[in-house]
Order: sequence, then structure tokens, then C-alpha cells
Amino acid sequence: MSHGVGADASFAAALRQTDLELCSAVQRAGCPNCLGKLDRSDYPRKARGGGIFAEAELDREASRRLSLCCRQEGCRRRATPPSVRFLGRRLYLAPVVLLAPCEIVGSRGAPPPPLTVRRWTTWWRTAFAGSSVFQGLRGRLARPVDLDRLPLSLVERLGPITEATVHRALRILSGLSTGSVQRR
Repeated sequence: MSHGVGADASFAAALRQTDLELCSAVQRAGCPNCLGKLDRSDYPRKARGGGIFAEAELDREASRRLSLCCRQEGCRRRATPPSVRFLGRRLYLAPVVLLAPCEIVGSRGAPPPPLTVRRWTTWWRTAFAGSSVFQGLRGRLARPVDLDRLPLSLVERLGPITEATVHRALRILSGLSTGSVQRR
């Protein structure tokens, strides 16, 4: 099933812009360890699933994970901000991890292997369903989320399945993408 989600360059650009905004917010707050100034220290990611995006997403800048590093001598700790493009250490891009178990993918690129999608589905329905991110979100939704249909039931609660809805879902889930920075 294809709803055309991720099929144009504007979706990839919107996700990158959101990541830049999340990064700026963490940078303004300072180092979570010593409150020192944070400098950009991005690193490359060889994320899979870029084929769901238009060709613009495949450029060098789009495959870099935004990250920050404390400038304070003696601290120098990394502060990796939340992301809507990357979901933790998973190899696939966050939109793919969200949409593949829903059988919603763009028209480009090869889909992840079925075994990988089954593993993600199990993760959504067990580990994610028990996470503090989901518990906090669940209380804010007007209608309950069907745990047996995660992640599709979560996306559907946010509205019709469009790029804007997927972007909104990824923004809500961005807290899952990092362990080094508490969500502010």
C-alpha cells in the first residue's frame, strides 16, 4: 500500500528543518552535564531507506546526524539532540521504521526485509508500548491507541495519513532518538 508519504523533496526538507530546530534548542540550553557551551559536531550516518525520499534526501548533508559537543575543557561530552530523521541507533531512517510496519511506504527504493519489519512491529507493540514516551503520549490522546495495531493506530490518531501527519508523529517520537539529552 502506498500513500505517497515521503515521495517528494519537501518532506525530506521539512524533516531536516525540524532536526535543525531541535538541535538549536539543545545548543541554546547548553551542556546537560556542566552547562557549558555546545558546538556542532555532526557525524555521518549510512542510514538505509533513503529511497522513500526524493533524490534531494540522498545528498551528503541529509545523511549527517546532527550532534553537539561540549566546548568546556574537562567535559567535552557529546549531546545528541532528538531527531525526526533518525530513530536511535537503527540503521533505517525513522520514517521507514514508523511506516513499514503500517505497510505505508513511498514509491521509491526497496522496502526493508520482511523479517526486519516483523522485528520492528514487535518492538512497537512491546518495548515502545511500555516506554515512558508512549505512556506520556497515550494520556494526551482523546481516543485510545490500539496496542495490537501499533504503530498504525498511533499515526491514525493524529489524523489522516499524510506527510504532515507522519511529520507530526515523528516529532512526537523524537524523544526516542537520543539518550544523551533529556527532552526540554
